[in-house]
Amino acid sequence: MSNLDPYLQRKAETLAARRSDFTAQPEKAFVNLSATSKVAGNTGARPTKIGEFSILTDSAPGLVGNALGPTAPELLLGALASCLVHTYWLTFTIG
Repeated sequence: MSNLDPYLQRKAETLAARRSDFTAQPEKAFVNLSATSKVAGNTGARPTKIGEFSILTDSAPGLVGNALGPTAPELLLGALASCLVHTYWLTFTIG
């Protein structure tokens, strides 16, 4: 038995329940997204709040940053990669 089996079972049950919700009440399919970012003083670092999470983005030293966190393009690429991996993983494991 794989360590993933309990997760996959829970995921399949949750997706089935969500499909039922969306069919009965399509408005439940909408998700509110939020993100804010600002420049922190003269450091150039940018505290960014995404939903209930906070992350610090910065530039590399070659671009007058302090490398205190991922750059904005790295964060964007990481979000895209995470989305694609999750989608592909679901497609091939749950069907």
